[in-house]
Amino acid sequence: MSTGGLLVRSNALPQVRIGTQTWMAANYDFNGSDVNGVFTNVNNYGKLYTWTEANAIVYPGWHLPTYEEYQTLITYLGGDTVAGGKLKASGYWTTPNTGATNEVGFNARGSGWRGYDLGNFYGLGQVAMYFCGDVVDGLSNCLIHFNMTHVYARRADTSYYYNYRGYGCSIRLCRPATTMELPLADGTACDPYIGNDLRSYRTVKIGTQVWIADNLAETKYRNGDEIPEVTDNATWAALTTGARCSYNNDEDNAFTTTTTVVTVGYGFLYNWYAATDARNIAANGWHVAYYNDWRGLFFYLDPAASEYSEQSDPEWKYVESDIAGGPLKETGLVFWDNPNTGATNESGFNARGSGIYSPGGVGYTMFNQQAWFWTSSTLGGYAYVVTLTYTSASIFINGVDYTTDAKCSIRLLRDI
Repeated sequence: MSTGGLLVRSNALPQVRIGTQTWMAANYDFNGSDVNGVFTNVNNYGKLYTWTEANAIVYPGWHLPTYEEYQTLITYLGGDTVAGGKLKASGYWTTPNTGATNEVGFNARGSGWRGYDLGNFYGLGQVAMYFCGDVVDGLSNCLIHFNMTHVYARRADTSYYYNYRGYGCSIRLCRPATTMELPLADGTACDPYIGNDLRSYRTVKIGTQVWIADNLAETKYRNGDEIPEVTDNATWAALTTGARCSYNNDEDNAFTTTTTVVTVGYGFLYNWYAATDARNIAANGWHVAYYNDWRGLFFYLDPAASEYSEQSDPEWKYVESDIAGGPLKETGLVFWDNPNTGATNESGFNARGSGIYSPGGVGYTMFNQQAWFWTSSTLGGYAYVVTLTYTSASIFINGVDYTTDAKCSIRLLRDI
């Protein structure tokens, strides 16, 4: 149980859009009481919180739902006599778990509750109770209640539960669905992407795709593990695991502010292992762009772009365009050297000359002159990379031996 302060969770929880709302698809699990007093239950049921602790939770962009927001969810799912079944997980409940279909992916589980003032634990596998953040009818004891034998999801009977601010209950957070989660018009400037370390990035819709509109400056994987910063080049060259650095090991090149908002800068450079680590450098719902993602972008911006195969290995593909780089490059001579040929940035992609650490002893090079982006696609011992340059509007996909010490930028794409 927390002893004070704000209950701040640093890494991402799964989420799901239901109607016009987006909900956490798992119970909150930072600090709080262990379900049934067993620490390992956190992986299945999250934690339990008093009403005061629940209202102290801080998770940027999210909030403790009001009673009205729960009612919006329940109404959208057909009312309180059927909504519970659509929200309950098929497991983690005692038989009969009546009506459970979990058809909307909410994953409600029978996490039980804790008695008043750190009392005993009750109802594991039988009941789930979620605090609301507001006061209803002058009481702070507003709960949404699920049961193993019923399909309802409704406000708990206050005549039975009376004043239970001190009870330990589960927590779900919610927010309105963003423009990225609702149907988009072409050219939409979308709501921010929030990374695993809670840093915020601009996003943009280009054709049918939604991209982050800044180079990635992520410091954590999706599970909360740190992506180590490695500045020694010999150490970097020997790595077979993910790592990050700033161009020339100067963090001012990554971003010019240490707040949670990336507004300017070139982002970090990463090795290929970070781009493809199974722990995921991208937050839930996003991924490091594949070859086919970039290919689609090329042909959307330039239908005359070319794709061809290596003569010695027909499986190896290349894509290039003489003009598609221009709409992707930021204009001006701040983030690109003169002449920054063809740059219009009409797509809002904001590509900047973030440079590269070139393998084979070349070192850091091409700052403000080229941008290199890892893809998460490979063939043989080579990874596909995307390159833009300051001397033309061209852009192309080529291959780099991913076992080398190359350091490149990363862009993320929203999952379809």
